[in-house]
Amino acid sequence: MKLAHPLFSTPIRFREDRVQVLALEAPEAFRKLVAEIAAQSEGGEGAFVLSRDDACLKIEDHIHVIFDFIHPQALEKKLQSKAIAALIQEARETLTVETLQFSQAVQAYLGKLAALADYPVAFAQSENLPELLKAMEFRVDLSDLPAFEALYERMALIDGLAKHQCFVLVNARAYFSAEELKKLYAMARYRKLALLMIESHISSPLPGEDIRLFDADLCELTLDSEDEIV
Repeated sequence: MKLAHPLFSTPIRFREDRVQVLALEAPEAFRKLVAEIAAQSEGGEGAFVLSRDDACLKIEDHIHVIFDFIHPQALEKKLQSKAIAALIQEARETLTVETLQFSQAVQAYLGKLAALADYPVAFAQSENLPELLKAMEFRVDLSDLPAFEALYERMALIDGLAKHQCFVLVNARAYFSAEELKKLYAMARYRKLALLMIESHISSPLPGEDIRLFDADLCELTLDSEDEIV
């Protein structure tokens, strides 16, 4: 995948073995680009263009911008639905007997409940497992996990549910240690994630990073993992 913007001399190219870092030292430029990519990830307007194999992709379907690393974001309704649907399919394949027994038990209970009523009642004579889970508020919940684990699990879950996803982490260096980021990068390489770190400043690169730096005057520089200006 490639991410282009009028500010960039060339598009950012996502590679399986590298993490892309965009550092913007000018506060106005940092604020504008972060706001722009966040808006586009939610279906709004902006100048970012995401593509794969020279075909443009809808940014709102492929880019996830994460700002808050302290309070894990609730999974979007569409992703929650996909996660539960995948789990139900897994249950039907690996817990076939248990799923059938559960459905039969629910139907038997509803039949006994109907017999207690002094008026005619009706209920669905089917498995209705999705509706039952929804009624019990069965959902993905990352709120009790430590910040780093919650971030890892969120990215891994989204990656497993949809194709060609790109994760944009804003100022993650302010929240995570170098060792934690190295672990995150290792996970990204293992899962072949497209990962973009947007930072307001940067000192020394971490192994595996490709850094594009815009200084206070918006001069564009690139740095490699050996901390050398290319």
